[in-house]
This record gives sequence, structure tokens and C-alpha cells, in this order.
Amino acid sequence: MNTIQKGVIAEQKVILRAIELGYKVSKPLCDTRYDLILDDGKSLKRVQVKYGDGDPRSSEGSIVVGLRCRSYEKNRNDRTSTYSTSDVDDIMVYIPKKDVVVRLPQEAIGKTAVHLRFEPSKNKQIKGVHLIDELTW
Repeated sequence: MNTIQKGVIAEQKVILRAIELGYKVSKPLCDTRYDLILDDGKSLKRVQVKYGDGDPRSSEGSIVVGLRCRSYEKNRNDRTSTYSTSDVDDIMVYIPKKDVVVRLPQEAIGKTAVHLRFEPSKNKQIKGVHLIDELTW
């Protein structure tokens, strides 16, 4: 699969989960920094969606999800940047290995990547460790 196909799958998984949780889902008609808008009846949330197959070089216990955004300038130069809270309210990641959607903590917004673990770290580290089971949405 290519990255476009993975992105479509991730968006559809997030849409399905949002509907199951009672959200109304909207998709922007033009190019924006977010992929979806979730409406809980009280507020609207701009959501960026990622596909979490991670870095194949990472260990079996974790994956690395890149959080950079690529934009293409008119002069055909591309540049990458990170998301900010003025761009998105939430970042959701579809993890195909577990077939779950996770909602990243707010402190992930602005970072270039986040490490998600399938199991606790063997060295008992807690700080900076994001367990997939605890973030499942």
C-alpha cells in the first residue's frame, strides 16, 4: 500500500469509531491542516489523522508515528513543519497491528514524532511512555 491508501484507511477507521461514539463527522472540501471535524453537539474539534504502522526499524514493542506535515509551495519546493494548536485540536492514529484508533495526548501537538508502545518498557520507564492500550479511543 502507498501512503495515500494508508491515509484513506486511517481516516475511515477514525470516522467509523467517531460515529460509534456518537460524533457527527465532517470532512473539509478544500486543503486544510486537519483531516476531519468532529462534532459532539457542544463543540467542534479539528482532527489530524495518521496511519500508525510506524518505523520498521523500531523494536517490536513500539512504533514511531511521524507527526510532520508536508506542504508544497508554488515554486515546487516542499517543506515540512509540525502541527500547532492553531492548526489542530487532536491527533488520532489508526494502529493496524491492533486495529484500534488512539487519541494522542495534547503535548504531542507540536512534536515531530511520538513513540507508541504495545507493552510497558522493560526498564520500567514511565516518563514519556505512551501505551497504546491507555490511549485507545
